[in-house]
Amino acid sequence: MKKLLFVSAFLFNALLSSSVQALDASDFTEAEYAFNVKEPDSLNMAPVSLTGEREKLFDFINFEAVPYERWVTYLDTPDRDLNNNALIIRVREEPSRPWRSRITVKLRAPTPEGVGDVSKYRKAEIDIVNGTNSYSISWDIRYNPNNLDMRKVDIPYVLDRIKNRSPAAWSAIETLMDNYAGQLQQTTVMRALRWRGQVTNVPGIVEGEYQIWSPFYRSPKVFFSSIAFKGDSSDRNLEVVAKRIDDAMIKNGVAVPPEEARSKTAGTFAISPGFNETVN
Repeated sequence: MKKLLFVSAFLFNALLSSSVQALDASDFTEAEYAFNVKEPDSLNMAPVSLTGEREKLFDFINFEAVPYERWVTYLDTPDRDLNNNALIIRVREEPSRPWRSRITVKLRAPTPEGVGDVSKYRKAEIDIVNGTNSYSISWDIRYNPNNLDMRKVDIPYVLDRIKNRSPAAWSAIETLMDNYAGQLQQTTVMRALRWRGQVTNVPGIVEGEYQIWSPFYRSPKVFFSSIAFKGDSSDRNLEVVAKRIDDAMIKNGVAVPPEEARSKTAGTFAISPGFNETVN
């Protein structure tokens, strides 16, 4: 019995010690590749379909006919203190599928070590935007859209929901909330339209995705879009698919130079009033 207790204590201590180790690249088991798209400003910023000019621009993916629609907003302080501490808080509503509406807490940094010493997370992903890597871990917390108005987000409700529904997420952000919760404000609400379809001329079946984001209330009148796909980070075929998409976008004249690339998060903050800094 003493031997068994000793082994149990040893395993417990080993697990405890491992839980505070900084993450490394091997912990990030998913990868999402995203490519910013340069589209003519004359195109509709909230299209009902991809037929016409967009169909020609993105002829390397066989898109489905009907998009999904989401509404998205982010929380941060005017000085982007959450971003400066590698934290993103996003609120997303899916009007046609309200049960899939989520509050997302995400820690994202240029290196795995930058994410911090976190053990209990839902997803660990490598985000590759126009060839530049970042590393993120995240938690999704469900909420009822009837309890939250996207036009004027009840920030205390969001924070209480995180705290009560995901102790691990709250533990990761609690210190920051102690300092900045009272300063949080929301970005412009974005309408995110998403089409999915199979990428052509690549090994296997790979699903690509086109997204176009624009202010839900159409002010300012701007939009930005992207092509993305994801998979297991150990899958070597992902690089083949990435090259196929990159080459096709260059050929069709819609590629964005790597130095001009930025995430959808950064794009949203860039057009949102009341924030003092923008980031890639």
